[in-house]
Amino acid sequence: MKAVVETLDPELLIIQPLEDTYKEQVLPLVDVLDIGDVLQVLLDRLDSLPDELKEELQRVDTAYQDMLAAAPGSSPASASVGVSV
Repeated sequence: MKAVVETLDPELLIIQPLEDTYKEQVLPLVDVLDIGDVLQVLLDRLDSLPDELKEELQRVDTAYQDMLAAAPGSSPASASVGVSV
């Protein structure tokens, strides 16, 4: 009876074959499927976006202020709005 129970040892029947398969077939793919470098490039780009957005908004604001100053009869320091019904 003891011999029958020992042949049903999950270590021998399941764990060891799965571990061997994992070492032979899965571990070699880990380096191939590693996307850490790609993700780092993406994260670096996303981190730089707020600064880039501030620069571009400043550029747009400067161009807008220049346009307002160039409009006939307008002063960059004042603006008027009118609504008629």
